Amino acid sequence: MPEITSEVTVERLVVPAAEARPHAHGIHHINVLLSSPGRCEWRDGDLVHRPTVGDAMLWPAGCVLGFRRARTFDCVSVRLAPAFLDRVAAASGFNGAFGPLVVCGDDFLARAALTLVEEQDGAAAGRDGLIKAIATTLVIRMLRGSEGRPPISHTRQLGPADLEAVSRYVHAHLEGDLTVARLAALVELSPWHFSRLFKAATGSAPHQFVIEKRLEQARVLLDSTGRKLAAVAAEVGFASQGHLAAHFRKRFGVSPAEYTGRRPTRRLP
Repeated sequence: MPEITSEVTVERLVVPAAEARPHAHGIHHINVLLSSPGRCEWRDGDLVHRPTVGDAMLWPAGCVLGFRRARTFDCVSVRLAPAFLDRVAAASGFNGAFGPLVVCGDDFLARAALTLVEEQDGAAAGRDGLIKAIATTLVIRMLRGSEGRPPISHTRQLGPADLEAVSRYVHAHLEGDLTVARLAALVELSPWHFSRLFKAATGSAPHQFVIEKRLEQARVLLDSTGRKLAAVAAEVGFASQGHLAAHFRKRFGVSPAEYTGRRPTRRLP
């Protein structure tokens, strides 16, 4: 990234879709979006934001965050030395530590960021001073726009519609490869984030939920058809009849053979 001053650097970037484990930087990062990256997950207290053109996102120095960006996007990246942002904030009456924040839909921020790029590419007199002045204005505008707002626009949860979509998909594809990644994609989350939110919402891990649904359908088929156990196992997604039998006994307390033959009237919980 080209250095503009000792305290401010700026560059227009095409940023690829990516996922990163939690980490921190030694400088402040401000990205002003010129196109949308789709869903973005900031891994800090289950915060999620779906940014759009004109949004500005601040990742403070020293703040540990992980992220996932759904698709490639265009932005202006402004990087600020901690002393610069702290000095501007203090002089403007903004006190205290800064958390990650997003200011949504501010056209002024987009214009200011693009002006920074233009000045970077130019060679007019007073270039560095003007860049610092524009960066100062951008910081003040961001901090003013974030006052009284939570650091991210909303906290992502799995609501009834999300859970119903996952349940319908599982039921319709019991014989398939129902990985956590596949289920997470249904609600546009990373596997890591989906697993946490799914267990919080249902009390079960996704893998446990899938096994339970497969066992429920296996019991229906055993009740209503005369099919062999191997065929039932394949239809509901178990690798073998032995795999089904082991899970069936663990869940219901009897083997499939006992359920269908030796104890035909047994009612299971």
